[in-house]
Amino acid sequence: MQLATPHSDDGAVQFSVSGPAIDSVKLVSYDGFATIDNGTANLIVTGQVGNGDIARVFVPDLSLTSQYQASVAAAAVRGTYALQSLDGYRVVLVR
Repeated sequence: MQLATPHSDDGAVQFSVSGPAIDSVKLVSYDGFATIDNGTANLIVTGQVGNGDIARVFVPDLSLTSQYQASVAAAAVRGTYALQSLDGYRVVLVR
């Protein structure tokens, strides 16, 4: 997963990924956590969050990758954790 953020002061970002099946999720270069429940992965990354790779999502069948969707659920300012507007955020799944 890769994040594009319009802000330079993100301290936490929450994501979800859904699709046919998700084996596991591994955060890349960030603290936080991920859970998987009923085919949906929920992730929160914390720290100095910026553009680029945020996680690896492992799926059992790569031929179904077009059926997966990812979205940004929330973002917070570093230090204060005030919520950011989600305008301009983008998360993509890349193979």
